[in-house]
Amino acid sequence: MEKILKILSPKIKAWGLEKGFLKAQLYRQWDDLISNSLGEKFKKKSQPLKISRDTLIVSCLNPLWANEFFLQSQILLNFLEKKFPKLKIKKIKFVIR
Repeated sequence: MEKILKILSPKIKAWGLEKGFLKAQLYRQWDDLISNSLGEKFKKKSQPLKISRDTLIVSCLNPLWANEFFLQSQILLNFLEKKFPKLKIKKIKFVIR
């Protein structure tokens, strides 16, 4: 997979598809990103819905988990800003499924 990315990366940038590709990566890697930033207990409790302007909208399993994510949102935001700086995510909004 990494070899394919190295080959396609310049083309993705040239065609203006980089942001969409980064969003797809974030969505696909979500559970790993969550466990790496917040811990295993947060895995499988949420999923990203969309990025609207500078806000990542995340669906949570229930109100309890939405609150837990909200309390940890700055840690998650800092992690995502480092991992995906080109997406320019500045806020996270947690909603219930």
